[in-house]
Amino acid sequence: MLSKLHPNSRSAWMLVALTVMMSAGVVALFQFASTTSDGNILFTQFDGNDYEIFVMDGDGNIEQLTNNDVNDWAAGWSPDYSEIAFRSQLDGMSRIYVMNADGSDMRAITPDTLYAGDWGRAGIPTWSPDGESIAFEAVDFVNTSNNFDIFVVNVDNGKIEQITDTPSNEWHPDFSPNGRQIAFARDEVGTDCYNTCDIYVMDADGSNQFRYTYTDGMDVFPQWSPDGNHILFHSERNGNSDIYVMSAYGCSPTNLTNSDTLERVARWSPDGNSIVFRSERDGDSDIYVMNLQTGETEIRTDNFLDDRYPDW
Repeated sequence: MLSKLHPNSRSAWMLVALTVMMSAGVVALFQFASTTSDGNILFTQFDGNDYEIFVMDGDGNIEQLTNNDVNDWAAGWSPDYSEIAFRSQLDGMSRIYVMNADGSDMRAITPDTLYAGDWGRAGIPTWSPDGESIAFEAVDFVNTSNNFDIFVVNVDNGKIEQITDTPSNEWHPDFSPNGRQIAFARDEVGTDCYNTCDIYVMDADGSNQFRYTYTDGMDVFPQWSPDGNHILFHSERNGNSDIYVMSAYGCSPTNLTNSDTLERVARWSPDGNSIVFRSERDGDSDIYVMNLQTGETEIRTDNFLDDRYPDW
């Protein structure tokens, strides 16, 4: 299943791809067509007892969507913004849940035989562009697996398909806008993703896996841009956690935040002109938005609580 290119071969492949792109003419970076969205940002907040899911509108008004005695976290919008996929320990086991955009009709869509991840490590479940499926990482207890693999679940019928099966841990899948590929993170066998992890891209069925980053440290949480031309991720390649973007071919990684504080889990705005991410630049974890045209950054949740896992 794994097609792993030598760095030199990979560089040659990417050079060909870039030549084709350049011959067609490259429009200015980060200029995307607008998409329909109400601009609401999902995020996870520690409410003093556990982690719950909140939504914030463009004016900064915040509404709590989950309210129970367990951790609910890592919420992601469906393509039409009518539903939200998230992780929860509501039934004791960490599982993938879906609820309506207002927090109603909460239901588990994965079985209790799939452990859907640790708090802080497992990523935001990613919807396929048609809204029919959700990809996520989990441990399969039935097959007594000790590592995280990537699975895809059909939202309507609950059918599960495992699309990675390696000795490594696979994390943070994200569907490309056309649904044909999935970006994800993988650690090396015998290591921890917090120490060494890289970005890969594969076909949506798990085939044709290519490694995109080759760095010491952690490259994780990839997300395709709305037009499919770039991949956002956060990296600790320089000894600090910052937000990066690279081309859809794995070329030209660029540090967008370049600060001395921790910044993680960045997500694109629906129009692709801004990103939302969490940062500790003010001393605690808050949600920030950056305009990619101007570089201007503004805080969106200015409080003393722990705010994480934004999704736009």
